[in-house]
Amino acid sequence: AAEAWTKRDYEAEIRVWASWIDAIAKRLAPIAGVTTSVTPVEGLSNRMPLLQIRWDKAKLGTTGEAVANLLFESEPRISLFPARGKPGPDETGLTIGPYMMAPGDEKVVAERLFAVLSKPPRVEEKPKETPAADLSGTWDVRIEYAAGVSTHRLDIRQRGSDLDGTHQGDFVARDLRGT
Repeated sequence: AAEAWTKRDYEAEIRVWASWIDAIAKRLAPIAGVTTSVTPVEGLSNRMPLLQIRWDKAKLGTTGEAVANLLFESEPRISLFPARGKPGPDETGLTIGPYMMAPGDEKVVAERLFAVLSKPPRVEEKPKETPAADLSGTWDVRIEYAAGVSTHRLDIRQRGSDLDGTHQGDFVARDLRGT
């Protein structure tokens, strides 16, 4: 592992991954209302460009979660992240990280996404229930792994049933969103 770590050509890997997500973005470009953008490589951990795919959930009639579930539960199985960052209030979407892809997978992903987003699964959103409590605040969360323990910090802001804020792990902080 140490030898592989020191001999990897990260710049070459990043160029290949960027070409894959570019191919997916180009395939999705003809779909009205769907936009794509690339989050460039940052930092030292999990270094890869990310493809952000966004759309207005009311106009397309579906959510990123519904599309991700459909792709995960059908053949070929495709696992995607929910939209990263802070989409607008009516926006939804998906994030593609190419790290686990193999050559040719970008074509499969592009075609499946094109097929699904061209005729998206209709999703009726249920009215949000009134929350039982307000979780706003700073929370220290102790996580026990098989090989150790870690304490993470969650800074949460709650508005109705919607949550956002920051998750600080041992090495990196990320935005959080949920309900």
